[in-house]
Amino acid sequence: MKLGNESKQAIEALALEKGVAVESMYEALVSAFRSAYMRIPGAAEEARVTLNPDSGEVLIYAQELDNEGNVIEEWKVELDEDEFGRIAAQSFKQMMTTKIRDAKRATVLDAYIGREGKLSTGIVLNLIQDLIRQYSIFKMLKQ
Repeated sequence: MKLGNESKQAIEALALEKGVAVESMYEALVSAFRSAYMRIPGAAEEARVTLNPDSGEVLIYAQELDNEGNVIEEWKVELDEDEFGRIAAQSFKQMMTTKIRDAKRATVLDAYIGREGKLSTGIVLNLIQDLIRQYSIFKMLKQ
């Protein structure tokens, strides 16, 4: 499976829009593909996913484990994009939303770490942004 240039550009744009690192977005994508594979009926008990951000190549490796959790056998899985289906798309969306939220929190934490006890306007700005977003949704629903 391969990500097209449009997909890579969309991921990079989303990362820029959300203020998170592109690497975090690619990690979220890998987690989402793994989760999506694990939800496919007949999937192996474990899987490993790799993504080459430059080429867009996504490889899924199914794994068979022993009782201690060691990999006994690993094989490359060839999937048709249709196999991911509705459940996989939903899993992808949930995973991306969670990863974006976590990455954004980490970015904010990094920006404010070491500023304990100092007056900061970051919380006020986030509150204002949330209020604007809620007002926009309310206004849209009212129409």
